[in-house]
Amino acid sequence: MSSIQEKAEQVPYGAGAIFGVGAYLFSYILIFALVFIGEDELSDDIVDASGWILYNAQFVDIEISSEEEVVDDIFDDTTINYVTEASVELPSLVYHLVPILVLLSAGFILVTYADIDSEIIGIMSGASIVSGTVVLAVLGTFVFEITETVELADVDVTYAPPLLESIIFVGILFPVIFGAIGGLVATQVES
Repeated sequence: MSSIQEKAEQVPYGAGAIFGVGAYLFSYILIFALVFIGEDELSDDIVDASGWILYNAQFVDIEISSEEEVVDDIFDDTTINYVTEASVELPSLVYHLVPILVLLSAGFILVTYADIDSEIIGIMSGASIVSGTVVLAVLGTFVFEITETVELADVDVTYAPPLLESIIFVGILFPVIFGAIGGLVATQVES
């Protein structure tokens, strides 16, 4: 029986990173298409709204912040989650399923592509997509940040996914869990 280290050496980390980047981008594109087709209220700033929904679908709220301390006075809540608060026109489940199914598929396709038949190596390989998703999850916190002036208080307010939650959920947990499951399933289909 080989050790975990020997098995880890068989994981295609480079391909995992590429598949992770692809999964993040494909999830965003699918969410973008769903927002474009089904969300009239969010279509004004569709690029940021799609990014927010991608993060919201993975349980990352969008934070509302300001350098001034008036944000709590202006807004009822200092976070927004369009998906879990049912503020979207399409069923929330649709948005939750997009990143899950894409990450499952990325793990599955990666392990199939790498022709891996060991369950442990399949799980580790599927989870290796994290090396691509975590980078884009961090980048997305800056790309999907907008600042606007609230005229009522003449204050600049920023809306953005919080960095730590983005790294944990969008960058690590969702890709590791669903990529690993996809990788495991691929080894079972190949057997």
